[in-house]
Amino acid sequence: MTDPAADRSTGFARLRRRVRRIGTLRVRLTIAVAVLSAAGLTAGGALLVHAVEATVVRAIEDQSRFELHMIGGQIAQGVPLSQVHPVGPGRFVSFLRPDGTRVDASWRDPGDASLAPPPDPSCLAPPGIPASGIAAPGPGAPPGAMFHLVRPPEGAGVPGLGPLTTRVGDWSVVQMPLVSPSDGPVDAVAVSPLGDVLRSTATLQRVLAIGVPALVALLTLAAWLLIGRALRPVRVMTQCAAGIADATARDRLAVPPTSDELGELAVTLNGMLDRLADAARRQREFVSDASHELRSPIAATRTQIEVALAHPDGTESAAVLRGVLAEVTRLEDLVADLLALARLDERQLAPHEEIDLDDLVLDDAARSRAVPVDTRSVTAIKVRGDRKSLGHLVRNLLDNAARHAASRVEVSTALADGAARLIIDDDGPGIAEADRARVFERFTRLSSSRSRDGGGAGLGLALVRRIAEQHGGTVRIDRSPRGGARLDVRLPCTAAVTAG
Repeated sequence: MTDPAADRSTGFARLRRRVRRIGTLRVRLTIAVAVLSAAGLTAGGALLVHAVEATVVRAIEDQSRFELHMIGGQIAQGVPLSQVHPVGPGRFVSFLRPDGTRVDASWRDPGDASLAPPPDPSCLAPPGIPASGIAAPGPGAPPGAMFHLVRPPEGAGVPGLGPLTTRVGDWSVVQMPLVSPSDGPVDAVAVSPLGDVLRSTATLQRVLAIGVPALVALLTLAAWLLIGRALRPVRVMTQCAAGIADATARDRLAVPPTSDELGELAVTLNGMLDRLADAARRQREFVSDASHELRSPIAATRTQIEVALAHPDGTESAAVLRGVLAEVTRLEDLVADLLALARLDERQLAPHEEIDLDDLVLDDAARSRAVPVDTRSVTAIKVRGDRKSLGHLVRNLLDNAARHAASRVEVSTALADGAARLIIDDDGPGIAEADRARVFERFTRLSSSRSRDGGGAGLGLALVRRIAEQHGGTVRIDRSPRGGARLDVRLPCTAAVTAG
């Protein structure tokens, strides 16, 4: 047995595939406009015909009620039924006794004499009409009786009973029970022809049957032209995008002159292309710089090994191994920094782990360096972030300061304006104010203070800034009170405890 739900899903999938095959967006939008306009205009035309017919018929029935009320007023004043003066033209008025016989001998036609009388009683009396409705004349009805009214079992002939309205074929029949002082209970009946109304509505229907398709065709053509005009900038942008070989090209999408959604889209896409071009440029620079930096220790290692092999008797193996080890260590540090930068460029949020920043500083300060690290101003303070990344930040800061310090490095932590501050001071030559922003760029080394042997690859401070930004912090360089450089890192703080 087949699953009905699976069959329905399969049917929907087929329908979606067929819709996608219809064609371009312009075609689909035009078809949607045509379908919606056809449905809306058809429904509106039907409602218009019904409203017009109902309004005119209601006006005719209201006029019949008004005339019957006026006739009732004459009867109440004692006017005999044979002398009742008709009120308005265009309808038949008659008085019937409860048994269906007319009081007067003929229909009263106060209007046009050429107006045709009501049709045969069998047409005026369809089966199933409820009580107080129209029925065919009974067997004992006199000749000429058109119909009689079946009165309710209670309230028959009660003055003031409201008019009863019904519709028989092309005729509107309004009945109102009255009491004549001379003839007793009678029913005043006004029968109005609706042929003109029906013919008018039929004409309106024919007009709408021709006008609605014509209007739908006109709207479809207008929609096709307007949608094509609106989508013209999209075609231009598509052609421009097809001509752009890569993001580094100077060509950009044509921006429409109008300040609408398409203009915003073009500007946004151009901005995206600019960012991609900038990212591609930085990637090429990064690869070029990384290749150069990686080639240097590899070349130095190869040179030392080749010299040792060329002069085995005049070369000490221990010295060669120490040189190779230094280059391998440098190569290892460079690869570690490159991997750390690659991970940070993935823009992954740091885990929200509570970390004792002072413990990271004290643990890394205990490592052996060329100059001592003073940690007496380190106080207990907590931050949130990734322990490994923050440890890398502290290590790079201390290594950078120790590399350029003359005799010592001072480290302090503090709480300022709700942020944790990590301050590194050294007594080295410092960093010129013009170079303080440039040193945070990748592979930047200041020739005045760094050499190939003593300096790094120029990635340490770039990593420091990237890690600080990843944790919602900042880093800046100032002049140290000890004469060298001061690196001030600020990170969001969770708690602070002043050491006693």
